[in-house]
Amino acid sequence: MERTRFQEHLRRQIGYIRVSAAQYDAGNTDEGIRIATSLRVILHDTASSKSLLTHLGAKDVRLRGTGGQSPAHSDFFFGLTNIVFDLETMQAQMVPKFDNDPFRETLLFDDWWTKQLVYLRGSMKVFRKDAVLYAANKDGGAHVDAELPKEYRDLLDGMGFSAQQKRDGRIIRAAKLNLANVAPLRQMAFEVLNSPELLALCKEA
Repeated sequence: MERTRFQEHLRRQIGYIRVSAAQYDAGNTDEGIRIATSLRVILHDTASSKSLLTHLGAKDVRLRGTGGQSPAHSDFFFGLTNIVFDLETMQAQMVPKFDNDPFRETLLFDDWWTKQLVYLRGSMKVFRKDAVLYAANKDGGAHVDAELPKEYRDLLDGMGFSAQQKRDGRIIRAAKLNLANVAPLRQMAFEVLNSPELLALCKEA
């Protein structure tokens, strides 16, 4: 009976992710924060609370991975996202890769959660776990912190990237890079919703 209850909670959280993903794609990118909150419930253990994966005895589950590994000696790497520039409207934003990625991997949970980079920018490294917990624990998913971690502030500020239009060697217009904090969360939703082993846990044993 207890396992059935945890399976029902997993079905519910997966359903929340599906709805938030659809809303994100319709233009409500704030839904990335809701995605992070559901991912935290499913995946993250703390000293005082257990994830649904732990309740289901499934921390060895394998998940869909995209993005691959960062190249050696690289100064920057965007594993789960691409940058889209529109100089006509001066918009620059991160977008999820969805299935448009040459890397199609199946990763053990711990490798997926803590070892594969989402972003590398100089000395800044962000893993999936970081991106989820920044949004869920610090920026309104389940809690709002007075002070945000520097790495998360860097994501909100576009990590120093911008769309620039030049004339005669001078920058005449510029726009910072948007959605660096939520675009990888949308890609993680894509990965989770395409992870057969995780989805199978929702079914009756």
